[in-house]
Amino acid sequence: MNWHEIVNDTVRGVNVTVSYCPLCDTIVAFERGSTTYGVSGKLYQSCLVMYDRANDTLYSQPWSLGIIGQNVNRSLDRIPAVKTTLKAWLAAHPNSKVMSTDTGYKRNYFNYPYGSYYTNKRLIFPVINQEQLSQHPKSIITYVWEPDRETPQNYFSGSSVQFLHP
Repeated sequence: MNWHEIVNDTVRGVNVTVSYCPLCDTIVAFERGSTTYGVSGKLYQSCLVMYDRANDTLYSQPWSLGIIGQNVNRSLDRIPAVKTTLKAWLAAHPNSKVMSTDTGYKRNYFNYPYGSYYTNKRLIFPVINQEQLSQHPKSIITYVWEPDRETPQNYFSGSSVQFLHP
C-alpha cells in the first residue's frame, strides 16, 4: 500500500476501495459503488487526495470527504478497517488472499518509499494552523468520533475522544 496507496476490489460481492496514505499513516476503507478511485497526486494537509474516476471529485483521504467537485462536502460510506502487519493478519486469518507484489514495476515493495519521513519530526509538506496543534503534526492519534446533525463550516461536529499513541 505504501507504493500504490489505493486498491479497488470486490469482497463478497461488495465493491470496496481501501486507501492508505504513507505520509500521514491513515487507512480508509469504503464501499465504492460502481466507480473506482485513484491517487490524484495532490496533497491536502500533507495527506493523500483521492479522486472518483466517474466524476473527478477530489476527496480528502483521512476524512473521506469530498473537497472539490460534484460531491463536495459528501462523505464516503466508510467500512471498518484494521491496521496490522501481514504476519499478524495471516496468523489470525490464514486463508486470506493477499495482493501480489508482482505488479510489473521494479520496486522493492518491502521498503518504505519516503525514507525516514515516517520516523522523523520533519515535515516535507506543510499543514495549516500548526501553531494551534497541541501535538506534533506527525503524532499518531486515534480518534473515535460520533457525528451529530450539526454541520458547522470547516469543523467536525459531535462527540469525540482521542488516544495518543506513544
